[in-house]
Amino acid sequence: MAVNLTEITHGQAGWDKTANSNFNALNQDTGLVRLTMVGAIKGLYQAENAPLARRVNGVVHLTSGIISTGTIPADTKILSMPDELLGADGGITALCQDVTNKGAFPVTIKTGGLFVAKDLACGTSLNFAGITYLGKDV
Repeated sequence: MAVNLTEITHGQAGWDKTANSNFNALNQDTGLVRLTMVGAIKGLYQAENAPLARRVNGVVHLTSGIISTGTIPADTKILSMPDELLGADGGITALCQDVTNKGAFPVTIKTGGLFVAKDLACGTSLNFAGITYLGKDV
């Protein structure tokens, strides 16, 4: 994440506007972005509500989760994401909480969105809260 700051010199007229501009450049926040569910899934807490993501200062935070409504094969996209929420370096693998089986489940965030890294059985609930990663430069 490249940040362009403007130097403020002592006694500069309008220094407050320049300072606020610098603060805004340092505090980049997308706000919560609802992701698009793809395929045989529904929202974890409310069926129609897809998980959310937020990018703050180059770091992406995921929240909520999904329930599979059918068997989903490995390397299948289940959430579409805008470019600003994709992982740095072409993709990352993370572990989310498998609520159904009380364990960890691998997912991959790469071009296009979030993919399951192994087969996901029908009825399995995944919670993405706590997944945090460096977003790609946009």
